Amino acid sequence: MAIVVKIGPGANDAKVRLEMDIRKSMNGDLMIFDHGDIDIVLSTKNNKVIAFPKETMNDLVYGAQNRLFSHLRKKGIVIPESIQAGSFYGSFEATLETASAEDLSSPKMALINISKFIDEERP
Repeated sequence: MAIVVKIGPGANDAKVRLEMDIRKSMNGDLMIFDHGDIDIVLSTKNNKVIAFPKETMNDLVYGAQNRLFSHLRKKGIVIPESIQAGSFYGSFEATLETASAEDLSSPKMALINISKFIDEERP
């Protein structure tokens, strides 16, 4: 059995690996297509998370959007009072919290928590 010892400032750097169906738009937004009912857009420039219905708006779509933003609200990723309907029919949006520490990134934390939400939603 081998023992690995790391010493130095980079010893405890944890790496996160996510496998999701993501595309980057022309303006730099990340579009996530993994969920069955909604498409999620993470706008790093505007610090927003936007959820669009995949096809038609129905109760399943509203429920998925509600669960997504409840999950992000409980994790402290979005500002609770910023959750609102978007300008596109059937969309919801929320503003990301600003990171208190300089080494934290709000969009990266949002992406990790969106991935966890999608994993919980999978059948």
